[in-house]
Amino acid sequence: MKIAILAAGTSKYFPLFIDKPKCLYHLNGVIQLQRVIEDARQFVADKDIIVVAGYKNEYIKEFLKEYPAITLKINERYKESAIFSFRKAVENEDDDMVFILGDESIRRKNIQRICSSHRKLAILYHDTYYYYSVGILKLRKDVLDIVKDDKYLSMEAMKEIYCFANEKDIYDGNFTINSGICL
Repeated sequence: MKIAILAAGTSKYFPLFIDKPKCLYHLNGVIQLQRVIEDARQFVADKDIIVVAGYKNEYIKEFLKEYPAITLKINERYKESAIFSFRKAVENEDDDMVFILGDESIRRKNIQRICSSHRKLAILYHDTYYYYSVGILKLRKDVLDIVKDDKYLSMEAMKEIYCFANEKDIYDGNFTINSGICL
């Protein structure tokens, strides 16, 4: 299993973060990307951690000098959509993949629950840690192609994923899962 930390975005919703990527700011005295990496290290070796950078990636590249075994991948299309960070993460990879956002935190017990899932798709839809609302996603290696397919961006594909994760036959528009894990 590998853990991909997605840290490519421009943080356009947070204009405060303009001089460097948001994941490199401190939260309670710790650089957020460092916090996420340390959490990931509880479950996989450094060689199985991938950081996908984009916006001002030179700062992340410099930061990762402290973690020489971690793989850095650059998403050149970071301005377009987050899907390109998912695609960059799985590029040339053939293992189960857990995706975590580099600028947010997730409780380790929930990371462990997602990492240990044997389902094709495992999702933590909502988790509150400090003042963040976050998500984490695991795809088994036999379904990694879902992020390589252009239809992934369509609402039809989102409905299929929703039905699969919620064990429903049809999409009913009723998102009853506001907190917790779909396994």
